Amino acid sequence: MLKALFKKQFRELAALFLMDRRKGKARSRAAAAVFIAFFAVMLVGLAFTFFTLAKGILLSVSDEMMFLYYFVMGLIAVAIGLFGSVFNAYATVFEAKDNEFLLSLPIPPRKIVFVRVTSLSLLSILYESVVLVPTFVARMMYRGVTLLGAINSFLLFFVLTALVVALSLALAFVVAAIARKVKRKSLVSVVLSVLLFALYYFAYFRAQNAIMRLSQMTVVPKAIKTWLFLFYHMGWAAEGKAASMAIFSGISFGAFFLAYFALSRFFIRFTTSKKSFSVQGKKGKIRVRKKGVALFSREIKRFLSSPNYILNCAFGTLLMLAAGVFLFVKAKSLYALIDSLRAVLPKSGGAIVAMPIVFLAAAMNDLTAPSVSLEGNKLWIVRSLPVSSEEVFRAKILLHLVLTLFPALFLAAAGCYAIRADALTALISIFGTAAFVLFSALFGLTLNLVKPSLDWTSENAALKQSPSVLISIFGEYFIVMALAALYLPFAKVLRDETYLAILLFLFAAADGALALWLKKVGTKKFESLG
Repeated sequence: MLKALFKKQFRELAALFLMDRRKGKARSRAAAAVFIAFFAVMLVGLAFTFFTLAKGILLSVSDEMMFLYYFVMGLIAVAIGLFGSVFNAYATVFEAKDNEFLLSLPIPPRKIVFVRVTSLSLLSILYESVVLVPTFVARMMYRGVTLLGAINSFLLFFVLTALVVALSLALAFVVAAIARKVKRKSLVSVVLSVLLFALYYFAYFRAQNAIMRLSQMTVVPKAIKTWLFLFYHMGWAAEGKAASMAIFSGISFGAFFLAYFALSRFFIRFTTSKKSFSVQGKKGKIRVRKKGVALFSREIKRFLSSPNYILNCAFGTLLMLAAGVFLFVKAKSLYALIDSLRAVLPKSGGAIVAMPIVFLAAAMNDLTAPSVSLEGNKLWIVRSLPVSSEEVFRAKILLHLVLTLFPALFLAAAGCYAIRADALTALISIFGTAAFVLFSALFGLTLNLVKPSLDWTSENAALKQSPSVLISIFGEYFIVMALAALYLPFAKVLRDETYLAILLFLFAAADGALALWLKKVGTKKFESLG
């Protein structure tokens, strides 16, 4: 029984690398090898980053405070493990599509839970190893380690995994409990994802100063011993203290077995007690909308129903709003930086640096690039409506503009305020931002019509692996960086507003050309699909 369950679970893990979700077919050996190699290179790159961080801590911490080394790196390993595992726990344990099917078979729930938790533990070890392996290697290279310290450092892989899995299951249960109480599960996923991203970046920007302060301490603060009691003992455990290892292992494994027991005991209730919602009909007149409003409403509903669509294609909206608020609040602290920039580029007021940054932030939104592909095998629905292809295009472009244009204009205004731009520069910057956002929308839609992916079996394939999405994002990045670089040869003779006016003209011309192509050629391509 367990062998069959493990075989099924490991096939699901292997499918992440061996299956092409866009086509629902197995990748060729060459394609799978390239995908695995790319994944391995990414992990090695992350490991090198943490190795550099570990080296910096080792060279600054004293021998008496060496426990701080694993204290800090262990906290980072737990954070990375949680970041990677919590949604896997939610998807593979509480919301797995085959839960009810497995429960209908003569399989004890504890065995299903055991297999799922084992799979989650393997993924957690993979995430943690990106931090813990370079942590141990750096320690061996630069400060050495005792035999007991080496043994304990190896055991920390498994102890930390137990702690991370326990925390992941607890958080995933909270997510599942909230999701059952609301009608829109996508809203819960988006909010929690955004909170995790925000927490990650907040910790990232604050981590370096905090680590340097910790590494320079000569006395352990009482707060660390009290509020971070578990990680305090983890640090000493890695230094070879048996008592600390016993305390840390006991608490971590205790939490793991408690989570496993609770999940096994209530697995059926957790996975089958789904809250139902009743919809009561209302008498009244049917509301008739204009075609354009109805099509735009359809695009909005499609967008809001998909957390993957929101997070992958509109995360730039949140970033631009946050960056704009930051610039308005911290404008005075940037004045010295702008003045130093003017010393290097005498004809520049800072706008030639600020506006490309606004463009790059706006380019993070790519709502039109997958919009045709997302129709998938239901493309016939919109094709059968009494609307023209141009009206369908306008609805898709309008969704991109609504979610991108206003945040981009807000960020552009904040950038002009921060650099103390004159009225003419600010006006050209605002219109230039609008022209670029429209270009981004038209460019993405054009690419998707040229290379649509309608045969996907997983929505993520259309959102992440579609050629139009990749070319749209990286193409816009390249265009922005190239146009910014072209300013440098003329920096001593060309003022900001002049060059930005040239960019405004170029983007406006590109907008006109793309709009004409969509009208003349794009409509025919769209009508020939399916």
